[in-house]
Amino acid sequence: NEDTTAAEETPTQEVTEEAPQFPVTVTDMAGNEVTIESADRVIVTDNRLFQLADEWDIPLVAAPRALMSPNNPLATDESIVDLGNHGEPNLEEVINTDPDLVINGYRFAGHEADMRKNAAGAAFVAMDVPEGSEMGPDEYVVQSLTLMGEIFGKQDEAAAIIDEFHATVD
Repeated sequence: NEDTTAAEETPTQEVTEEAPQFPVTVTDMAGNEVTIESADRVIVTDNRLFQLADEWDIPLVAAPRALMSPNNPLATDESIVDLGNHGEPNLEEVINTDPDLVINGYRFAGHEADMRKNAAGAAFVAMDVPEGSEMGPDEYVVQSLTLMGEIFGKQDEAAAIIDEFHATVD
């Protein structure tokens, strides 16, 4: 009977370890400590993360769908508000979508102040490293994937992608 109980508890513990546990405090790519209370309504503007958003079923309420690959199913998902492109973003939609988490970067990095203002109640995760950083592209890939894994409780998935990345580079 004790063996059965232990066997039944093991899968539950594994699932719990991977499930996002909020609040979670992370250090974003710019070195800011960010406490995330929830990730039920997410905006991702960093186009380096769109494939990951699709694969991990991140609950997007808005994104610059115009920047997404036509091969990404999120590009045509009308339930996700299109923020346009970085040249002419529709940042008023940020207010309308009422996100609890904004993951901002790359082409939208220059719109950080407006994004923060329009999503005042949301946790804000900057995905760009500070100017003058000596972080190389390989290190950036590893750190950004690790950060996303921490946020969404997908540490094992992030580690697998990182291992695949290293194997490809090698």
